[in-house]
Amino acid sequence: MAVSDFSVSTIEGLVEESLWPLWQEERDRMLRLDRWYQNRLLSGTDLPKLKKGTDEYRALQRIAATPWAKLIVHSVTDTLHLQGIMDGDGQLDEELWRVWEVNGMDGKQSAVWEGAGALGRSYVTAVPGVDELTGERIPKLVVSSATRTLTFYEDPANDDWPLYAMVGQPARAEDGTAFWRMKVYDAERVWTVDVQDGKAKYVEFAEHGAGVVPVVQLAPNIDLEGRTVGEVEPYIGMIARLNQTTLDRLIVQRFGAWVVRWATGLVVPEGAENDPEAAAALKMRLGIEDILVSPGKDTRFGTLDPTPMDPYVTVAEWQARELAVLSQSTPSQFVGQVENLSADAIAALNAPHRGKVSRFKNRLGEQVERLFRLIGVYQDRTVDYSAQVLWKDTESRSLSQLADALTKLVQGLQIPPDQFWPAVAQALGRPMQDVEAWRKAAEQPDELEKLFGELAN
Repeated sequence: MAVSDFSVSTIEGLVEESLWPLWQEERDRMLRLDRWYQNRLLSGTDLPKLKKGTDEYRALQRIAATPWAKLIVHSVTDTLHLQGIMDGDGQLDEELWRVWEVNGMDGKQSAVWEGAGALGRSYVTAVPGVDELTGERIPKLVVSSATRTLTFYEDPANDDWPLYAMVGQPARAEDGTAFWRMKVYDAERVWTVDVQDGKAKYVEFAEHGAGVVPVVQLAPNIDLEGRTVGEVEPYIGMIARLNQTTLDRLIVQRFGAWVVRWATGLVVPEGAENDPEAAAALKMRLGIEDILVSPGKDTRFGTLDPTPMDPYVTVAEWQARELAVLSQSTPSQFVGQVENLSADAIAALNAPHRGKVSRFKNRLGEQVERLFRLIGVYQDRTVDYSAQVLWKDTESRSLSQLADALTKLVQGLQIPPDQFWPAVAQALGRPMQDVEAWRKAAEQPDELEKLFGELAN
């Protein structure tokens, strides 16, 4: 449908007949995945099964649910932090990066990566905007999750930009009636449409001027079929098994891990022979610290062994290891300290996780570069395809190790020292703006000496 064909009836029909049903279907699927990610599981569908429905058993069922899915996601997304966008000459593109910072993306990016990792995709929309504090015209970046956003592609595996995108926001009318306020984007316009009980009502439209649908999908696991599977869906079955094992262990721990003492032939106290309540009270008074005695010659005492806990603990550890291996996570995060292994063995053990992190950075980096090219359109400039995002180095290493390695590279391979300044800034936890300050200071020897003097003091 071309923009020239726009009319109230066409946009309402497009939403009612096509976009809304698909959006609802996908939202239901995403909400299920989000339940597993947030560990807010429902009884009867998600939580482990129970044979008994007492309150005590149901309490154990609730606490058996463990946030394994969040651990899988955070094991990779905690290593992701974007530090800058470098132009083709390796310099920080301050104009582009300023848009990122003005929109608070330094703080929002963690939630964006977590959403992309958990649900398979998250979204950033870029539209013309105005800074509320200064009145400056600057592109506005709006983040949204896969539970409220859906993009529609002709070829999802190869197309950079969707044909349409629809983002929903729950709202209420003045009379308290709930409805959805939808933003529908095409290559030239953004339409606002309210949907209530499946009926769409056009509200307004505005032109964004991007020339493409200004919604960037961030999907680290997209495949050649255009499928965007996250880090939760493939492992729901394994997490459910772990939760069931935890519930079984809790039931044994609560009801079967005690030495049961028994006695037969106990003498009922004098005067209580015909009082059932007194006899029952006698049985209930026995505590774990009490000593059993009886004057009756036919009394017998004994104990029942507790159910051993070791098999349940062992099974849980093996299931956790299996989940760590298949999800390419760091095993130590799932089963605790890894002992009696050499440094090389630990590095080999963590190699799959490093490969997974590298895959996330490569794919998300390319998609974020697409976002910066879109920002360039609003700035009336062309962002070169050679521009590269810069990820923060979150790998654990000492500053002395880094200094030794960089010194050898500079002296042995004759690589200019300033090429490693971004790596030094990362290691020191400094922003990329410091690199530009170092370059300017290096061009002015007096300023460089002054800088060294300040650092020495």
